[in-house]
Amino acid sequence: MSSDAIIVGAGLAGLVAAAELVDAGKHVTIVDQEPEATFGGQAWWSFGGLFLVDSP
Repeated sequence: MSSDAIIVGAGLAGLVAAAELVDAGKHVTIVDQEPEATFGGQAWWSFGGLFLVDSP
């Protein structure tokens, strides 16, 4: 497997960084200690798995 970038941590910042890199055509690998079901880090725990920006 080959990656242009390896991101350690699947929290909100890691996921945003990965999304930006993928949008730029890069192949990204994300490594996190938590299971895939809880990707989002503290945002997942704080908001029950849902992160909403500018929402009521």
